[in-house]
Amino acid sequence: MVVADSDPRRRKVAEELGFPVFDLDGDPGRLLKTRWRHGPADRGADVVFQCRGRAEALHAALRAVRPQGSIIDLAFYIEGADALRLGEEFHHNGLSLRCAQIGRVPRGLSALWDRARLSAETILLLHSEGKAVRKSLVTDIVPFEEGPGLMLQVARRERHVLTAVFAVDPGLAA
Repeated sequence: MVVADSDPRRRKVAEELGFPVFDLDGDPGRLLKTRWRHGPADRGADVVFQCRGRAEALHAALRAVRPQGSIIDLAFYIEGADALRLGEEFHHNGLSLRCAQIGRVPRGLSALWDRARLSAETILLLHSEGKAVRKSLVTDIVPFEEGPGLMLQVARRERHVLTAVFAVDPGLAA
């Protein structure tokens, strides 16, 4: 598993969590296809999770996956994806693109991944990795009443936040 991102703050978080990291400004698709060879015309990652909501990040994901591979898109494209081109990487390589937005499970898996299982797995993850999640992924804990101001700063791109927690207990926001 590797993480590719153009934002040095996000790469730092991935490194803190123990993932190998590539700068998205380079060409992670070429690097991964050189590194992961499955056969003469079969190189790249089996699955790529795309999390940025930017056309260039989705394009990089398409370039990094092997033929017949899958891209799981976890992002929301606030500014659209007008520059996205689904040419050679997508069509010629027979790739699958799946949207994995909140509350959705692929048809056929919903019996296995209901809300109860998703909740239970989240609790297990937090039990085993909670300290690392808190240290690396939760960048802001603010009092609940300051939440709208924080979100306005984020929307205006005045503040970078990975994860914000809105604390009802004033002691938590210290």
